[in-house]
Amino acid sequence: MNGNPSSAAFTAAAAANAETYPPPPATSAREPGTIDPLSTMISDIGILGDASLHYGARLLVIRELLKSLCRHAPIGLQSAIADDLRAGTERILARTDERPLPDAFYHALLDEMNRYLEHL
Repeated sequence: MNGNPSSAAFTAAAAANAETYPPPPATSAREPGTIDPLSTMISDIGILGDASLHYGARLLVIRELLKSLCRHAPIGLQSAIADDLRAGTERILARTDERPLPDAFYHALLDEMNRYLEHL
């Protein structure tokens, strides 16, 4: 889903989410036609939560696919794949030199790379 609020996917997700998560009752009287910021925020949080779940599910499926491909790759290719994976990870880490990220990112990146290397 495109995170752009003007995209069709975002609009469709927002409409579906509105059916799943009805806005809370207003805490103060508002003029008709005004937007309740609390309701908008709660709706946005629900959309982001759903998007995160979908994204996480996709990543898990991709992880399993890649592990399977690594396991079944011909022996002659496994070494080259491992070398390319290490080089790609080094390129990612080099990009983060300019804008450091939290330690959790580095640990997750290296853990993920090592999972694939174990299957090669």
